[in-house]
Amino acid sequence: MAKRYPGSVIDYNVYGEDGLKLLGVSTVELPSMEAMTQEISGAGILGTFDDPIPGMIGSMVATLNFHWIDRSAMYPVGYRVMFDLRAALGAVDMSDLTNLAVAERINIVGKVKTYNPGNRQTGTSPDASMGIEVGRIQQWIGGLELMLFDRMAYIYRVNGVDALTGVRAAIT
Repeated sequence: MAKRYPGSVIDYNVYGEDGLKLLGVSTVELPSMEAMTQEISGAGILGTFDDPIPGMIGSMVATLNFHWIDRSAMYPVGYRVMFDLRAALGAVDMSDLTNLAVAERINIVGKVKTYNPGNRQTGTSPDASMGIEVGRIQQWIGGLELMLFDRMAYIYRVNGVDALTGVRAAIT
């Protein structure tokens, strides 16, 4: 495979669990993954450091920002939701400088944590938003799985490598 130089997001759509496109989504803020840590200190250690605990990820929130809200994107706080983000990522094939569109898909399952109806001002969009507490996130680029994190199924896989194999073996 030729080297690709990454470009920008060409365009994207967001789909709900029913497979229908959610209209009015202006931006999606994907969740940051931050490991839970244990502070390590003591004899033989210069100071302290936070040691990430394998597979233990803190709260993750994805935010959908809307130019406008309609019934297709309204869910009660605490309700389970699933969203599928499908993007076309721009890239350049470095062997011959042709432009490429690479498919990216991100699937998020969680619960509605926050809903902000936004603001109202004449001549502007309401800029409403919904925060989703993420329980499961899976990402593919070019049809290949990049990452899967599923809290309830106890799965954390990156580039096909199961990061929790040893942990599951130790506790079963």
